[in-house]
Amino acid sequence: MWNYFEPEEARWYHWNLNGAAFYLRRDGNEWRAVVNSIVLPEATPLAGGPGTDPPPKELPGYFIAASNRKVILRPYFYEKPYYINFREKICLMPEAETRLNLALPPVLRLEAGELELIRFTPFLLSEAWTGDNPMSGSLCVSLPMGSPSSEFKEVSSFIHGELILRNPTKTVLAIDHLVLYTNSLNIYEKEGRLLCETAMVDTNGGEPRVNFLQGVPGGYGTITSAKKTGWGISLSAGIWI
Repeated sequence: MWNYFEPEEARWYHWNLNGAAFYLRRDGNEWRAVVNSIVLPEATPLAGGPGTDPPPKELPGYFIAASNRKVILRPYFYEKPYYINFREKICLMPEAETRLNLALPPVLRLEAGELELIRFTPFLLSEAWTGDNPMSGSLCVSLPMGSPSSEFKEVSSFIHGELILRNPTKTVLAIDHLVLYTNSLNIYEKEGRLLCETAMVDTNGGEPRVNFLQGVPGGYGTITSAKKTGWGISLSAGIWI
C-alpha cells in the first residue's frame, strides 16, 4: 500500500483508506486522480491497495501531466498542529502516569520521486484556534472525537503512536485538551501500519516538558522523514485542589 508501483496504462487503480478512497489512472503522460474523503465517524477497519476498481462517476477528479511512470502514496502530518479534545478530562494524581494511544489522520501525497503529483486529505477535519487572543496563537486541525483512544486503533491509514503523560508534582493535574506539533516526527511503516515516535510529557509547576523516545521501532522502516524545524507540545491544564 505504501510502496512504489508502476500502473498499467488505461487502467484505474484504487486504494481503500479505511472508508476514504483514492483512484488513479495513467494514459501516457496524462494522469487522472479521484479522491473520496470522509468524516472521522465514517472510518472503517478495512484498508489496502492498489486494487483495480474504477471510481464512482459522481466524484470530482484531478488532471495531472507528468512523464513519470512509477509513483508512491506517501503519508505526512498536517503542517498545522493537531488540536485534540479529550472526551473525558484526564485527572493525574500526584506522581501518577498514564499512557494513551495516538491515532492522527494524515495528509497523503502521490509522489513520483521528488515530484508531488497530488496532495489530499482522506479524512475531513475542522479547524480550531489556540492562543490567548486572535493575534497570538495557532490555527490547528481539530480532532473533536478525542483521537488518543482505542477507537481508531485499527485504522491503519492513521499515523499511530503513544503519548505518555506524567505528573511529578504533589498536586492533582487535570487536562482537557492537547495541542500537538508534529513537524519533527518521523513516520515509520511495517506491513502497512504507520507509526511515529513516542511523546513523553511531564509537568513542572503546571508547565509541560517534552521528551521523545528516539530511534526506529523494531521491524519498522522510515517512510517519511521529519522536516526537523522544531517540535512542540502544549497542554491545557487546570489544577484540582
